[in-house]
Amino acid sequence: AMLIDDVQWVDPPSLEAMAFVGDRLHAAPGRVALLVASRDRPSHPFLERVVALAGGNPLALLELPAYLGRSPPAAPQAEVADLMIALYRSRYEALSAPARGAALVAAVCDDRGLDTVGRGCRALGLDADALSRAVAAGLVRVADGQVAFRHPLAREAVLRAGGSRRRRRCHEALADVLATVSPERAAWHRAAERRTPDDAVASSLAAVARDAAGRCSYDTAARA
Repeated sequence: AMLIDDVQWVDPPSLEAMAFVGDRLHAAPGRVALLVASRDRPSHPFLERVVALAGGNPLALLELPAYLGRSPPAAPQAEVADLMIALYRSRYEALSAPARGAALVAAVCDDRGLDTVGRGCRALGLDADALSRAVAAGLVRVADGQVAFRHPLAREAVLRAGGSRRRRRCHEALADVLATVSPERAAWHRAAERRTPDDAVASSLAAVARDAAGRCSYDTAARA
């Protein structure tokens, strides 16, 4: 049996394929069945608004209803990316200060390895459960030793909401914990969010570039 629900949402090429299959079911009477269900389009203004704002984005269709239900009305011309950033930012800002700190460490971490993020959090005095609260809020997930954001826009929202000063503190913490493990990565973190010249940081980047060039790692040397 072939069961197709919500056929009103099926695109025209798929409808043609279904019709083609249906026409040929007569060749196997009683052996194959095609069952199709259709529903009226949702006419509730809120649902229509969600569909219009989502612009066909599946993640937005999942995330926007709860957010729009408790937020000021979005402008009709609002970009879905801006809405998603606002949604994730609201989740971030609803977290406790330690959880916000842990999420920001994950956002600025260059490899988002769970061990590196955890060490960065501890360097900032954040407790071990801080990151789990960001997981519970639907901002990040942890799997296979990696911290992954639900969507790149979730990371962007955290970076924007965190602010330059807090981002710099997170980079400094990561630089400290990576100093003996990976001087190269530590130098990059220490250089991040710098707004004024710093001779010590410049010297460390130059040292990274020289070391990388000596290993024929010219891509790393160029980025340093």
